[in-house]
Amino acid sequence: MSVMVAVALGLAAVWSVVALRILSSAVAHRTGDQLAQAAAMFDALRTRAADELRLHSRATAGDPRLAAALAAGGPDSAAVADLVTELAARRGTGLVVLLAPDGRVVTQAGADELRGLDIAGTRPFDRAQRATDAASAGWVVGDRIVDLGIAPVGPAAAPAAYLVFGEEVGLPAVTLVADRTGVAIACAVGDTITLAAPGDVPRQIFASVAGRDEPVDGQRIELRGESYVVSVYELYGPGQLRPRLILAQSLAHAGATFTAVRWMTYGPVLLVLLAALTALTARRRMLSAAAGSPRARPA
Repeated sequence: MSVMVAVALGLAAVWSVVALRILSSAVAHRTGDQLAQAAAMFDALRTRAADELRLHSRATAGDPRLAAALAAGGPDSAAVADLVTELAARRGTGLVVLLAPDGRVVTQAGADELRGLDIAGTRPFDRAQRATDAASAGWVVGDRIVDLGIAPVGPAAAPAAYLVFGEEVGLPAVTLVADRTGVAIACAVGDTITLAAPGDVPRQIFASVAGRDEPVDGQRIELRGESYVVSVYELYGPGQLRPRLILAQSLAHAGATFTAVRWMTYGPVLLVLLAALTALTARRRMLSAAAGSPRARPA
């Protein structure tokens, strides 16, 4: 009897261990799916924002006043600078930049970091030059990740200038993704965290992977006794500034959904113990009853 109970307990324990490993794997897989969904949502929001900027820049580049000012005095004229300032005031947000055909920043509003900069050879300018119409792109201005709409002023084959509208990726977008997906999210430029949400997730989680050169995909990180799964997505591909999206999920939070199932994995062990105790109790009662019967008493 005791041997059978021991064997049953051993088998039940093995089953519980295997079930727990399967459950842990399911939690990790589900967490990876959540991170990927959050990244896709963030990408969709930025794609929509950049497309709106593209359409806006294309419509504004057709302003006859801008074409006339460029034709009269070239991109460096005061009239062009005044128009750019007016466009920025009309938008009320973001940045407005006018580029010379060779990629030189001739005037800007809202982006002092770009003053006098030559962006020839950069990814946004290359995309604008290759496009037959307005193009969307992304770039880093200072420590800000910015979505861009770039439109040629005049024929795309020989533009008089390029008009650029930009909008910073701000905390509202990051917070929206975090709230809807339950995933902690951060933006980083190089190894500097520029935005993060929600605020109760330690920034050390993001900072620990922000500057790494190797890929980070579903890596498990321990901090203050809690486990997190972290993935990093390159926003524009590898580059000098390396703008990145960092996503993290607490395994304790992710595993809360499986709490009831986790307890069920101990069921076989408990059932075997209960059955063994019931059998032992019944056997003792039988032995006691047999010892107290007339046949069992000595003559």
